[in-house]
Amino acid sequence: MLQNEVASLRAALRTRPVIDIARGILIASTRCTSRQAWQTLVDASQESNIKLREIALQLVESYHGTPLPPATRRALSTAVRRTDAR
Repeated sequence: MLQNEVASLRAALRTRPVIDIARGILIASTRCTSRQAWQTLVDASQESNIKLREIALQLVESYHGTPLPPATRRALSTAVRRTDAR
């Protein structure tokens, strides 16, 4: 049980920088707040049933020229519209 917790914490430490970079991309591209960027990633993850860290990684990779997968693009688009409406 403790080993699982340690493994989860290590994974979180590895993925946190990517998530923060993805939040920065959303803040810069949609002019939202940090909290709204976080909520956009959460909503996109729930909408697409893709882990948040994977959505963040795909967003960062798209910034460097890799196209977003269609499901991720749709989920982020929906999440941004939802965040704008709030």
